[in-house]
Amino acid sequence: MVMTSVLNRELTRVFGSVFAFFLVFGSTAFANDCFPSKNDTKLVYDEVAVLTNSEYKELNDYLIKVSNQTSNQIVIAIVGDLCGMDKAMYAAELGHKWGVGRKGKDNGVVILVKPTGGKGQRRTFIAVGYGLEGVIPDATAKLIVENEMIPNFKSGNIYNGLKAALNVIVPLAVGEFNYVAYEKKSKKRKGKFPYMVVLIIGLVIISKVMGARNYAQQNGISLWSAFFMGSLLGGSYGGSGRRGGWDDFSSGGGGFGGFG
Repeated sequence: MVMTSVLNRELTRVFGSVFAFFLVFGSTAFANDCFPSKNDTKLVYDEVAVLTNSEYKELNDYLIKVSNQTSNQIVIAIVGDLCGMDKAMYAAELGHKWGVGRKGKDNGVVILVKPTGGKGQRRTFIAVGYGLEGVIPDATAKLIVENEMIPNFKSGNIYNGLKAALNVIVPLAVGEFNYVAYEKKSKKRKGKFPYMVVLIIGLVIISKVMGARNYAQQNGISLWSAFFMGSLLGGSYGGSGRRGGWDDFSSGGGGFGGFG
């Protein structure tokens, strides 16, 4: 009985060690498979091919030029799967894995975009290394995502969103202007928002009234009847509507340990 008990304990220990080994090894292999392989000649990675060849080349050439002239390194990663990771975690792991930024300076930035998936599954995030956190704080990175990237993404233009973000990130990184000035400019832009909302609402109302009037004339009914019927039909008078798919894009910005 004693020998059997000892044997059982040894077998349990051995199987436990083997299980732990495969669990760790499998997790590491899985994590490595989640990230694109580093290529020193490329600072733009487009896994899902949302950029045209000319757009890709322009962005990549520009980022290589920025890296050579300023020592700051910015990487754009457009991926189709975060492998179950949070957007911030994925961006941080990618930055560490690729060693984005100069060693000892940690002056790297990772712009992550996941444009795939259904509602609530699209993600974008700007992660900043320690060396640039003083000039691009977390709050500023988040503002860049919300002000420059997502509006363009909602209109279906990834390239314009990335270019608009770089037009802010690069000058901030080299000190052409500071994040305080950018945040003030953002507040002024938001201050104009209510007026734009009123204007858009007014245009929508006018459009609905004109559509109802045309519908009433074509069908020999009163304007109010046509307007009421249009409301029941979701505001459509014989046409069809289509909503963009970027309204659920989850944004973010944040800093973490150095990349280099």
